[in-house]
Amino acid sequence: MTGKIIIFGSSSAIAKNFIKNFKNKKNLILVSSKNNGGAQFHNFDYSDENFLLLKKKINIKKISHIINFCGYFNIKSSKKISEFINFTVAKNIFKFAISNFKERKIRIITITSMDSVNANTRDINYSLYKSLTSKLIKNLQLKYKKSNLQFDDLQLGAINTKMRKKKMDGLNTTEVSKLISFLIDLNHSTTFLPIKMFPKKKNYIEY
Repeated sequence: MTGKIIIFGSSSAIAKNFIKNFKNKKNLILVSSKNNGGAQFHNFDYSDENFLLLKKKINIKKISHIINFCGYFNIKSSKKISEFINFTVAKNIFKFAISNFKERKIRIITITSMDSVNANTRDINYSLYKSLTSKLIKNLQLKYKKSNLQFDDLQLGAINTKMRKKKMDGLNTTEVSKLISFLIDLNHSTTFLPIKMFPKKKNYIEY
């Protein structure tokens, strides 16, 4: 794989694992909404102005992949915050990709959730807005089927991260990173239906 990868949500636990394992193998451009010293672009608010600044600062011609790690899950979640992080951010990233990379060979990988297809009453807003993102990806896959753009929906099950006070039988972030690495090494003309990855001992509607 050649080219650079833009990583949105670089301060998330999954993103940090991917960056740690692959920073020496890949050319990464890190974007974070937090005041993160490790990101080249921090305090990013996903506005049109921020995307315009990003475009000016990077070499568009060298970008080959975009990965969106952004997500917000909270038992007492705010509907407004959940809608923005779990749906609007993804929608704005897609807009940025379509506007700037439509004629280029590029793969856009979005981390959604198994909650896109399975209800989660612990955070209904999370399940709702991740499902909207998954539906949008499906529509974009069809709309841009004959273009060079490739949209991937990576629906993850429960993950063990440092944010969890109680450890469970969840996914390992390193295994998730391996799957993402596999995807970015594929030809952009290869497509997938939503990719579901989850702990095999967990129960879901279709499993």
